[in-house]
Amino acid sequence: MRIYTSRLSPYGNRIYFWAAVKGVPLEFVPPPGGTGSPEFRKVNPSGKIPVLVENDYLIPESMVILDYLEDRFPSPSLRAGDAAARARTRAAVQVHDLYVMPEFNPVFAQFAQPQVDDATIDRIFDSVSQRLPLVVSTVPPGSGYATGSELSLADCAMAPFFLLYGLVAANLHRPNPIDAQPRLAQWSAALLRQPQMLPAVKSMQEAFGGFLQRFGRTAVPVE
Repeated sequence: MRIYTSRLSPYGNRIYFWAAVKGVPLEFVPPPGGTGSPEFRKVNPSGKIPVLVENDYLIPESMVILDYLEDRFPSPSLRAGDAAARARTRAAVQVHDLYVMPEFNPVFAQFAQPQVDDATIDRIFDSVSQRLPLVVSTVPPGSGYATGSELSLADCAMAPFFLLYGLVAANLHRPNPIDAQPRLAQWSAALLRQPQMLPAVKSMQEAFGGFLQRFGRTAVPVE
């Protein structure tokens, strides 16, 4: 089993976080030639990461990969809560991926600019802030993990994005939009200080610092 991804990709980091929590050793490799390259398209025709390759088949899409891995390595289980709680947390992740993250993606281009466009950044952050309540409306209430006191697949799915929002906000000198949503802020805080997740958190922070260095920037430390 081989998983093509990068330490920077929040989608790929879903699998890093899952592996850290489960204690399952997985082989992670960067996409040959880079994401979207002709060389990598021979592995995955879409050219996208992450993708899992095993024997003569491939499994794309981060949440499909997590479901597959959880089926392959069911103990300890990360299918927490009852059927309703699992459905609601899956919905929270999908709502985030469909309606929030696409609004956030354009912000990364700002790091490549000699001078950032403050108006554009403000519009992006405003749009994200307007859509985050959609996630809140689906996730079960509480003050900890997605389903309460037990870690779940939804926690592994959202932890890298919670981290990413904080890193980007700090390095663009903006408030973290997660902090304006108490349920998400509590969820994020619980995950990013979770001991099993800390190695994956540190790895993603280092990868983000390397991303900034490409553009002559130095990462702002984030607690």
